[in-house]
Amino acid sequence: FLINYIENCKNSVVFGTGAISKEVLSYPVFSRATWLNDIKCTGIWYFDPSLYMYENLRLAWGYGEKNRWALENIAFLLCKLMDRLNLNIGDSVFFGSSGGGTMSIMLATMLHGKAIAINPQLIVENHLKSAVIPFEETVKEKGKLIESRCDVVKHFQREGYIPSLDIYVNEFSENDVTRQIKPFCKELQDMHL
Repeated sequence: FLINYIENCKNSVVFGTGAISKEVLSYPVFSRATWLNDIKCTGIWYFDPSLYMYENLRLAWGYGEKNRWALENIAFLLCKLMDRLNLNIGDSVFFGSSGGGTMSIMLATMLHGKAIAINPQLIVENHLKSAVIPFEETVKEKGKLIESRCDVVKHFQREGYIPSLDIYVNEFSENDVTRQIKPFCKELQDMHL
């Protein structure tokens, strides 16, 4: 975690980190940490510990391992941290892009918060094969991924909650529109949540 605490400010932004560049030589990496002094509220950045577990991956969506969901551990720690800083989840927003956007949506779902996501992978398996194939080969247990960690609608269903959500997608990105947003909307409609 990286924390920039602003005393007497009730609002906070929790930043998720997306894919890590191959040029990065050491972890952790905090996306948009350069905004630290520009935001006028408390900023909390987290790093996906799955990337310590799977050194060959650059993006793991907080997957963790079969019996230890890294993103669920992050949610637990964020609750403790925010309580300690006297911050309310309801006065916070989870923010990220790409894989960081996916994790932001999932954290907002678990913690009953709000999320802003830019080009998130709403269905991980529909993302670019260059990222998905190494991910699947590395983390698959008995030939199957845990769906609620890799599909936002399945996560909504697991948690019984849909957070307040703003999703921004590049309309000119065929992959984001046809392989993420459209299937996500259809899945939402079919699930009758």
